[in-house]
Amino acid sequence: MFRNFIYIVGLILILSAASCAGGQDSAMPTDPMSGNPASVNYSPNPMLTAAGAVEAAAGRYLWGYWDITYDPVTEEFEAVPVRETQIHLNILRFLEDTLCETCLVIGDNSINPDGDLEVQIGIIHPITTDGQYKKEVFAGFDVRGIAIFNGSYYYDENGVKMSYNPNDEYTLVEPDGYTTLWSPAKFPPDPEGRPIFQYYPAKYEVGGVNLTTTLNPFMAFYTLPERRTFEAADYDERIFTIRFPGTPFSVPLKFGYAVDASWVKPANIDNPAVPGDFPLTANSWEAYRITAVPNGDLTPLGGLMNLTVRVYDWQGASTISSVTLEAPDLFNGFITATFEQELPNFTEYSAQITNELGAAIGLYPVLITVADTNPIPIVGKIDAYQVIFIDVVAPLELLDTVSMNQYPIEGNFNPTNGACYFAPIIGAPNKQVQGIDSDYNVINGFPPVLSAGGMGLAVNTQEIFLSTDTGGELWTEDVTIYDIPSKDEKWTLNIPSEFGNPASSPIDFVVYNDNNEVCVSLYADNQVAFFSANTENPDLTRVGVGTGPTTLAIDDTNYRVFVACDGNDTISVIDGSTHELSATIDLENPLSSPDPQLPATVGMAYVESLNMLFVAMLLNGTVDYYSLDDNLFKGSIELSTGSDAIVGLIYDEGADVLLATSFAVSGKGDLYAIDPGTKELIFQTDTSGLNPSFPGLDPVKHILYVPDPIGLVDIFKIIV
Repeated sequence: MFRNFIYIVGLILILSAASCAGGQDSAMPTDPMSGNPASVNYSPNPMLTAAGAVEAAAGRYLWGYWDITYDPVTEEFEAVPVRETQIHLNILRFLEDTLCETCLVIGDNSINPDGDLEVQIGIIHPITTDGQYKKEVFAGFDVRGIAIFNGSYYYDENGVKMSYNPNDEYTLVEPDGYTTLWSPAKFPPDPEGRPIFQYYPAKYEVGGVNLTTTLNPFMAFYTLPERRTFEAADYDERIFTIRFPGTPFSVPLKFGYAVDASWVKPANIDNPAVPGDFPLTANSWEAYRITAVPNGDLTPLGGLMNLTVRVYDWQGASTISSVTLEAPDLFNGFITATFEQELPNFTEYSAQITNELGAAIGLYPVLITVADTNPIPIVGKIDAYQVIFIDVVAPLELLDTVSMNQYPIEGNFNPTNGACYFAPIIGAPNKQVQGIDSDYNVINGFPPVLSAGGMGLAVNTQEIFLSTDTGGELWTEDVTIYDIPSKDEKWTLNIPSEFGNPASSPIDFVVYNDNNEVCVSLYADNQVAFFSANTENPDLTRVGVGTGPTTLAIDDTNYRVFVACDGNDTISVIDGSTHELSATIDLENPLSSPDPQLPATVGMAYVESLNMLFVAMLLNGTVDYYSLDDNLFKGSIELSTGSDAIVGLIYDEGADVLLATSFAVSGKGDLYAIDPGTKELIFQTDTSGLNPSFPGLDPVKHILYVPDPIGLVDIFKIIV
C-alpha cells in the first residue's frame, strides 16, 4: 500500500570557514571568495556568505544531517534535522537560521515484491535565487545521500564496520557506493576541541539506537550527468530500497541521513558556465564510482573467480595508490588488485579470489577499497569503497537429463571414448547395456542380456564387464564381456562355485592395474576373484574374504581392493599385488534394520590423500569413515534422517569431493556432496528421478552421471 507522505524539513546547511582571518571576529560574515570580513552593510543570502569560505577544506561540505524514523503502523517517515551537527566548520552564527524549508523531500513509500521497503527521497538544491553572486556559482558536485545505520559487520584489514542484513540489521539495497564520511563513530567529539569534527554526544543515538557503523552506503544525486553536477535551484530524487532484518521491525527502523557535497569556486565568478568553469577539484577527491564484474564460480569446494574492477576517479589513475579486496568469510587478509589499463573514463584493475575458508553456499560481501593518494585538508584521508556480494554456489550444476529405455542402475565411465555405460536393472524391458556419449546422446546396439538383468558393471579401455542375475536370487556364475568399439559380445566368463552352491554369484567389479586386471566379488562363495582383462578364458585367482562380499572399492596407487562383506559386517582389505587378505575392518554401525536380507553397505570410496575409506551405510542415513592407518572407525557424516537408503558413493579426486546418492522409499531420492576433509555435508539436491543409484564419473571434466532406474540419467557438472 502506498502512502503519499511528503515530509519537508528545514535543511541545516553546514557550510562554513576552515579558519578565521587573523584577529577577525568569528561572528562576522566573510566574503565568499576572498575570505575577508564583509562590510557592515553586506547582507547577502547566508548561503552565499558561507559557501566560498572553505577552500582550505577542499570544498567538501555536509549540506545537512537528519535523524529519520519509520513508523510501520502509519507507514510514515519522520525526519528531524540535527541542528547541533558540527562536523563541518561552524563559526558563523547564521546556523541558527532556517536557510531552506523545502530541501529534503520524503515521498511515496511501499513494500516491493521482495519484501523490501522502497522510499522516494528527493533533494532540492538549497540555493534557489541569485544573491550577491549568481546562483550558478553554487552548483554542487558528487552530491550523495548517505544512510547511516547501526551495524556489526567488521572488516579488520580496513578497520571499518557496516550494517549487514544476515546479522539482523537494516541495509540499503544496491547503493551507488560506500563512504566513511559523516558517521558519528568516525567523527566523534574531537579531543582537541576543534569544532569541525564535533558531534554533540546526545546525537550519537537516533531514538535510542546507537549508530556504530563507520562504513555507510550512499546514493548519488545529480541533475546533469556531466561531472555529476547538481545545479542550483534544481531537484533530484532517488528510490532508497531498505531491506529489513530477518524479523521486520524487531529493531526500530531509525537511521541517520547525511547529504554530502563537493564545491569550489568557478574560474568565472561573475557568470560561470556549469560545469565547464569549475575545476576538477570541485568534484570529490576520492573515486566517485566503483564497479566489479565477476567471472567464474566459487563453491564450498573452493573454485576461482576473476574480478574486473573499474575505478572512476575525476583526477585519474595517478591519484589512486591501491585497489584492494577484503572478504573475511572467504579468505584471510586482503588481495591487492593488479593495474591493467587507464582509459578515458575509468581505470581497470583485475583480481582473483578463492573460497579459501570453505564458506558454505550463500551470498558473501566483498569490500573493494580504492585508496587515494591525497588526503583532503582538515577532513583527512578519504578512500572510496564499494561492497559487492559474491555467490558461493552449489558445487553441482545440472547440465542435462537423458531418457533411457533400459532402466539404468549403475554407471561406469570410459576415459578412452568419453562415454559412460550403464547396467540395466533387474526387470528392465530389453535387458541391454546402454551408454551416453560425450555429447549426451544415448548409445544403443549392445546385445541383450539373456538373464533377468544386470547386477554389476565395470569398464576398461576396450571392454565392458557385466554380471547378471538369473532370477532375483543372485544365482549366476557368468560374467558377460562386451567389446566397446564394436558393441559385440566377446565372450562369457563362467565362474562356478567352489563349494557346491547353485552358483558363485559374481556381483561387483573393479578394474585396476592400468586397466589390465579385474577383480569381482563372489557373493555365494565368500571370495573375490582376480582375472586378466582382454583375455578369453583367463585364469582366476580366488581370495577368501568375509561372509557375503558385495561392494568393491579400490586404491589404485597402492593396489588395494576393499571388499564390503555384509554377512558378517566387515570390510576385507586385499593386497592387489600379492592377492592376499591383508586386514579386516569391523563395521561400527552395521545395520539399523533387523532385515537380514539387506546389506549394511552398497557404496564405498577411498580417499588417498587422507588414507581413509568412506562407507555408505544403507539404512543408517550416514556415510561412515575409517582410517586405514589403524583400520579403525573415526566417525559418521549424517545425510538423511528419513527413510531414504544411502546407496551410491563416489570420489572425485580433482574436485576433492565425495558424492553420494540416496534411494527413496517414497518420493525422490537425493544427491549429496561431502567435503572429505571437513567431513561436512556441503550440498544436497533432488534428482529428476525417483531412485538415483550408482553414478559414473568423468574425473577429467568432472562430469557426474547419475542413473535413476525409472529410465533417466541426470548429468551434473562438478564446479571446481
